[in-house]
Amino acid sequence: MPVIMELKRVPRTRPMYRAMVDEVRKEYEHLADDIIDDLYQMLGTWVNKPKVKKRIVVGRKRWAISLRVDGRTKSGQIFNYVDKGTGLWGKRHREYPIRPVHAKALAFTVPYNPKTLPPSYVTRLSRNVRAAGVPERVVTQFVLHTGIRPRRFTERLKRKYGNRKESKGFYRRTENAARRGLRRAGK
Repeated sequence: MPVIMELKRVPRTRPMYRAMVDEVRKEYEHLADDIIDDLYQMLGTWVNKPKVKKRIVVGRKRWAISLRVDGRTKSGQIFNYVDKGTGLWGKRHREYPIRPVHAKALAFTVPYNPKTLPPSYVTRLSRNVRAAGVPERVVTQFVLHTGIRPRRFTERLKRKYGNRKESKGFYRRTENAARRGLRRAGK
């Protein structure tokens, strides 16, 4: 989940005052926490939520916030599968077989109700689940799985916080923090 928001052209009209840099860094800390809170709200019913690492850069040539899900943990790997999709909707764009590993057969319930729904399929999928009726238990030796539809959590966060017109977005908050820092510096 690389949610990277950055300014490559740092305001160069005025010298970099220490107060301005400190104010921008503090604002980026708050902004990163807000983005992480929004992500955890999207994952509301998840039991094992992934850990998010944040990296904030406020230098002479670049100001940036980088948020990444720890892909080494099991919950981080699951988040990446759900966020980007698998099978037909993933990198390979094809179905994949599932066979039992530790048992003689696979057993699952049909229809399956995911905890989070893809944004564009919410209404259509919820209608199909209601129309499907009573869940049934299926036992089989082999399944050709179509994959997981992508939930696109990171794209939604980028759209929300990367919008230049959004009052709580990255660009507006950067400008306001720089102005506050300059006022504090007395310049």
